[in-house]
Amino acid sequence: MDKYSAVLAAADDNTSQQIVTIALFGALAVAALALLALVIAAMVSIARSASYNGIEKICWAGIVIIFPLVGSLAWFGAGRRMREVG
Repeated sequence: MDKYSAVLAAADDNTSQQIVTIALFGALAVAALALLALVIAAMVSIARSASYNGIEKICWAGIVIIFPLVGSLAWFGAGRRMREVG
């Protein structure tokens, strides 16, 4: 009986590690999809912006591509509104 108890205990520990791994992978996948959606939305917004000329749009797109999270947030936080206000 002791051999079987040890095997079951090891299986329970392994199962809990697998559950944690799957949960972390799922969270990472959701975060990656959210970042992808944010970048796509920023690129579409940059392309549709009538306030910037071609070179300025290319610069903003480059910033978003090089720094996806920060660039997208910068575009939605400041870039999109800079020309509308000024």
